[in-house]
Amino acid sequence: MTMTQSFAIAAEAGGSFGGPAATESDDNFQREARVRKVLSDLRVVFRAIQSYSKMVERQCQVSATMLWVLREIAAAGELKISEVARILSIHQSTASNLLDKLERRGLVRRQRGSRQEDQRVVLVTLTSTGLDLLDQAGTLHHGPLTEALDQMAAEDLVLLNQSLDKLVQAIPAGKLDHGLMPPITE
Repeated sequence: MTMTQSFAIAAEAGGSFGGPAATESDDNFQREARVRKVLSDLRVVFRAIQSYSKMVERQCQVSATMLWVLREIAAAGELKISEVARILSIHQSTASNLLDKLERRGLVRRQRGSRQEDQRVVLVTLTSTGLDLLDQAGTLHHGPLTEALDQMAAEDLVLLNQSLDKLVQAIPAGKLDHGLMPPITE
């Protein structure tokens, strides 16, 4: 029997192998098991997101991220490129590239601010083709992750949000830019 198997048996039985050193080993083993479980669960979530994105792309001919952007623009009426980047948690240049793709497909239109406004500001609006696509997509924006979150109790959502915030804050500062890379659904 390996040491890991021994710890697993002891943990299941609610016991330990005596003494303070055994308790520390048990705590370390349980912590490692929790970390492995969280990583496994995150992989399930990522696979669900990827599977959903592929289904959206087959049905709508746009990625789930593009559909998300279209829905956000529709809800706001118009958005600045920086607002799109903030909503998607991506770098502004990535948002601009995503909007380039949508504009080439005739789904969005970019316009400079009026003379009274700052003309450096570029506003993004939906075209009639973009609105038609949203109508065709129907409820596809409600993917399995959104549905699962909608079913969670309010207090569970608060705890999940707090835990995810802690996880993001624990990522070393130099690695935070990885969150500004193209979304997982691209």
